Amino acid sequence: MEANNVQNMLTSIQNGGPATYMDLPVHRINTERTMSTSNKDAKTLLENCINDKDPRVQLVSTLNNRSAAWTQYKKIYWRKQYTEFACCSGCGKVIKQKGNTTGLHRHQKACKKHKFQRKNTQQQYVKMQRRKHVLGTRKIIGKKSRNYNRQLIVDIINDYEAKRLLQIGETILVTDNGSCIYVSKGSVVII
Repeated sequence: MEANNVQNMLTSIQNGGPATYMDLPVHRINTERTMSTSNKDAKTLLENCINDKDPRVQLVSTLNNRSAAWTQYKKIYWRKQYTEFACCSGCGKVIKQKGNTTGLHRHQKACKKHKFQRKNTQQQYVKMQRRKHVLGTRKIIGKKSRNYNRQLIVDIINDYEAKRLLQIGETILVTDNGSCIYVSKGSVVII
């Protein structure tokens, strides 16, 4: 059934005739086998329509979404109805998006052509020394602190460069303007 819809859609586009939204095989597919086949067909169909600048396909930027991933993607509409697919603004690849933005985040990490390519956000661990004793491994936060609205952390300093001694359990951060931030149990001291 879905294969017939894909074929009807392709034939309609090739002949320049009208096609209905229900010809696009995106919604309510029951079996896994037909889902994977029809999603691949729908992706290639949408990619071809986007490349050909088909007026029936619209790329719409989203505003006020809960996920930051949507800043780098556009929703794909077929005849003013959402298709549950998104288009990457970097490479133009069509990605299935239904329910959550996990697929968008995965593509964002892998997309090499994306001008807003996500930086490595893995946490870094640094051994800090104090007076010939190793205090242990300290976790350095590698992302923006939401609670204190600080700038992105770009560097790590060792405690011998600090202006005061570190307590166990504290994390020392350096922002790109050079100011040091000590985070300790919910309190912040800016030096």
